[in-house]
Amino acid sequence: MRVAALLFACAGCSQVFGLETPSRSDASSIDSTPDATPTCYGDRFNGAELNPLLWDLINTTGDIAVDSGVLRVTPVAGMTGYVGIQARWPLAFVDTSYDVELVQIASGAGMTTYFELNFGPQMIIAFAANATTLRAGLLSSTTASSPYDPQAHRFLRMHFETATPEITFQTSPDAAVWTEVARAAIPQSMTSVTLRLLTLEEPQSAAPGVAIFDNVIMRTPGCIP
Repeated sequence: MRVAALLFACAGCSQVFGLETPSRSDASSIDSTPDATPTCYGDRFNGAELNPLLWDLINTTGDIAVDSGVLRVTPVAGMTGYVGIQARWPLAFVDTSYDVELVQIASGAGMTTYFELNFGPQMIIAFAANATTLRAGLLSSTTASSPYDPQAHRFLRMHFETATPEITFQTSPDAAVWTEVARAAIPQSMTSVTLRLLTLEEPQSAAPGVAIFDNVIMRTPGCIP
């Protein structure tokens, strides 16, 4: 039986991850077409393949695979553009945090690895890492940057504070102790986001490397893994 994360459209879910996915004949607990923004969402990439109930591909030029409990994104050498995945559903952001484990960046020349939340063409917030620098904030105007440290920046979090309203960007070496590295204001009119994990090859890279992601976790008052 394939092990994967489940997509829930229910409030008060106390356990999200590490559950066995029912067989196709007994998959009623997976809501593949939710009527509203899911209140619980996440993936530990423990299945044999990318879960199509959770993710859509962004540009299939490149290799995107689940292997040994992680997501591997391998861009094609000499092919400019984005490669990765995005959440299949618009996700909530009010009083919500999103965590990702960045196991490894695509470290080739010209490569950038992104953990991104997309509100629309004019409002994209992200962590963006290359071989030398980690940037955090609005993609249109970087809020903060620091030398990239694969140990200190292994876990990344974007947390939405409704009262402000602001987004805080936090990093951690162990997902236990978090350090705030940036803040950014957000328009109050925003209601949902699209989560993306991807790489950008620009300019062309002869050896782009492989980006490795794990442990995508959505934390809300009604869904705490």
